[in-house]
Amino acid sequence: MVNTLGGRVDTKAGIIHRRGAGETETRKRRLPIRIPRRLSGFLGRWDVAEYAETSPKMIEDVNGHHHPEFQADI
Repeated sequence: MVNTLGGRVDTKAGIIHRRGAGETETRKRRLPIRIPRRLSGFLGRWDVAEYAETSPKMIEDVNGHHHPEFQADI
């Protein structure tokens, strides 16, 4: 399903498309931008949660101990 009113996020390419598919280009162009590094981690968790049909918090609680930095502060 294509979002015609707003943009979309392409996590594989690392790009945020800010203009919808059905929107026309105006003088105030909304060009695609790269996903900021801090936001990419959250988007990755949301992708995994959507794939697993659960919430990002549940993924972190159940599988968070597999992350390399799980006990980095010890």
